[in-house]
Amino acid sequence: MVSASKIAFRYLKFLEQRKDQRKDERTSAFTAPPPHVYHTEKPSKPPEVPEHWFPKHHVNLHPNLKIISQLESSGGKFTHHQPSSGGEFHTALGEVGLKPMTAYDFYSKNSELKKEFPGLDNQDKFIKELKHNHNLYTTISNKLWSHLLTILGSVKKTAFAWRHGLGAARKASPEDIHNDKYVNKFLELAAL
Repeated sequence: MVSASKIAFRYLKFLEQRKDQRKDERTSAFTAPPPHVYHTEKPSKPPEVPEHWFPKHHVNLHPNLKIISQLESSGGKFTHHQPSSGGEFHTALGEVGLKPMTAYDFYSKNSELKKEFPGLDNQDKFIKELKHNHNLYTTISNKLWSHLLTILGSVKKTAFAWRHGLGAARKASPEDIHNDKYVNKFLELAAL
């Protein structure tokens, strides 16, 4: 017969081994592509993201956008997104997959952005500048993320909106958001 203390010791040893195994898995995530195992735990604080996950000129990205960058472009490695049938104005652009159409709409309604980046009232000028001015790209991305977070009230809904649009996020049920693969990948990376 095995004593209760031996059972407790074995259980604690098992838990410690699992903890070490999970630590190894998390550490390997920094050198390997993101794992395809999802969980839905909500991060308790803005995540710390390793510097190598995003390009040097995007160090000013919001911490959550650094995770979005990992999902959209493997941290800035693959920034040429699949072309949209709607053309260049509707095709995702750059590290966080920002669509020029969304960025332009947000810019057009934001007097602060117009003051900081004047003269971009024409779609063609705007796209050209968005592609080449990293400060404009980062500023709009950060402000758009903050705007969506304010409207939607949760990081999960905001990640959903980043991928599927604000209208889709407003219409989505909590279950839709909870089961969304993109949101779950985001949460998994946020938990690392």
